[in-house]
Amino acid sequence: MKRAIRASLLILGLMVWGCSSDPNEPDTKLSGSWGGPGASVIATDNKATLRFSCASGSVDGLITIDGEGAFEVEGTFVREAGPEPYASFPVTFRGQVSGGQMYLEVWLLDVDLSGGSYELELDKPPTNLGLCR
Repeated sequence: MKRAIRASLLILGLMVWGCSSDPNEPDTKLSGSWGGPGASVIATDNKATLRFSCASGSVDGLITIDGEGAFEVEGTFVREAGPEPYASFPVTFRGQVSGGQMYLEVWLLDVDLSGGSYELELDKPPTNLGLCR
């Protein structure tokens, strides 16, 4: 009798464990190297580094993706061209991740202006990434 109860509990436990996570749900964190025309993102558990043509950006901390695949985080943005010394601007990075595809939008907070939008792919190098130093 005890053996039958243990077997039933084991089977029930495996069924609950197997149903507890949906393999189609996105990760809860953004990670890896992403690239596309004019931009790249390298995201880890504690920082994200972004490169754009003539600019760069960063996010301190983990970028969390919600159940819909969306994220929105504040960070910094630095223009790397022109006669003035490089200045850092506060920005919001908004994005949508679906599988190995990411749509990224940069929003400059001080001037309420778009810093561009980008389509990136996981594990792809950036293309057309001009450096203006």
